[in-house]
Amino acid sequence: MLTNIYQKEQTINPKIRKEFTEKPNCLSPVSIVDLEDNANLDPGEESSTYLQLLLDSATEVIQEVTNRVFLQHTVNQYIDFEGSSFCNYFFGSTIYQHLSRNNGTPRRYELSPSPVIAVTSISIFDRNNQETALDLNDFLIDVVDKDRTPRVALNFDAQFPVEYREILSLKTTFTCGYGTTPKEIPAAIRLAIIQLATYNYYHRGDCGCGSANMKQLLPGTHAMISPYIMYRI
Repeated sequence: MLTNIYQKEQTINPKIRKEFTEKPNCLSPVSIVDLEDNANLDPGEESSTYLQLLLDSATEVIQEVTNRVFLQHTVNQYIDFEGSSFCNYFFGSTIYQHLSRNNGTPRRYELSPSPVIAVTSISIFDRNNQETALDLNDFLIDVVDKDRTPRVALNFDAQFPVEYREILSLKTTFTCGYGTTPKEIPAAIRLAIIQLATYNYYHRGDCGCGSANMKQLLPGTHAMISPYIMYRI
């Protein structure tokens, strides 16, 4: 029996954009050897390219479910200052926003994906598309607890510049992930990736409820990662 991981209506907020500027060389923190051992495969019995695809796809699913990135990435997150308050939404690792606004600009916002290691810069774009770096001392940055949603808040006595472009107005650059090596990632997450990749190996070609896809996970796999899921509700 598979578990549906999406329990709430999903809507996409067009006011948030993010781009991964630096990625690890390998997406999955689990090796092909680990998958071969768990699937009872002899070394070289199956194509290494195919097994790596299984691991990468399983990693993508688990990252999507948990709203986390496992190996260290650098991310640029953009926020639009146009229009009224942001809508709330829940969509995988995409950002859920509940913002306080002052004259059309947010005074606090959330970062995604988790866990955030450090915010390296915050900048704003004017109407001529010129980027200006803001002083990080003007912000309260909460990235201490890896199990809580990372947040950024403009200090009470600070203000954003008066003029800014309406879309992609504010850019926050930050590093996220557990580290640069697989050993830094929680064992339960690595085991969940192995289990999902093994299940998909033995059920390749299945259709419908017999295969584990983006919206469904085996109950055991879901139970292992449930402590790491960052719900944005």
